Amino acid sequence: MSPPSSWFTEGHMCQAIQVGNVISLSHPKPSKWRILEVLREHDYQKYETAKDPSYASVQLSSEALEDFQHAHTPPLLGYLEDQQDRFGPVPGGFITYYAWEAMPGIRLGDYTGKATRFWTLDKKEREEIRVAFRQIYLEITSMGIWPDSAAATNLVWNSETKSLTWVGFWNCRAAQPQPWKDWRLALFDFVKSPDNSWTDPDWNGDTSKWEY
Repeated sequence: MSPPSSWFTEGHMCQAIQVGNVISLSHPKPSKWRILEVLREHDYQKYETAKDPSYASVQLSSEALEDFQHAHTPPLLGYLEDQQDRFGPVPGGFITYYAWEAMPGIRLGDYTGKATRFWTLDKKEREEIRVAFRQIYLEITSMGIWPDSAAATNLVWNSETKSLTWVGFWNCRAAQPQPWKDWRLALFDFVKSPDNSWTDPDWNGDTSKWEY
């Protein structure tokens, strides 16, 4: 098996995701996508005897080569579940391709886990985002799920519609609907706390020293 760090930078997979290449997807209907840019890679590789699946992914910027005649295009535009050939990084292993709609707006964070872009916005807009975040939290958990390792980088803010969209997460876990708690704002770096007292299970809920 190839080392994870080389799966998308050399060999067969590197050739498969070259800019200009076309990827064919099968669902919900056949479609073709031309690769415009290789954006970034993600590896989550377990040891060989692990029971849970390992993950390796690469994010691409692409354009549709077919016109989707939908009044409202769904976020998931197409996918293909396939099996790697003998030249793949894991010969005979599974491989899945997804095409997601690029959502309008700005990502609120970066891969440090901080809401870097969020803090460049004015105070009024930051509060609008907090209101939208409370709403999207309640809506997502009411479905019984929550994105794994979620952070501000997984949220796109559309200032025109005053709405947030989840993007870029690769797994989710079961979650019971729970009432809103303000410590979730600190978790996503949507407020600045002088200490980490909000992480204490017995936190008294005091937000008087928080920066908004």
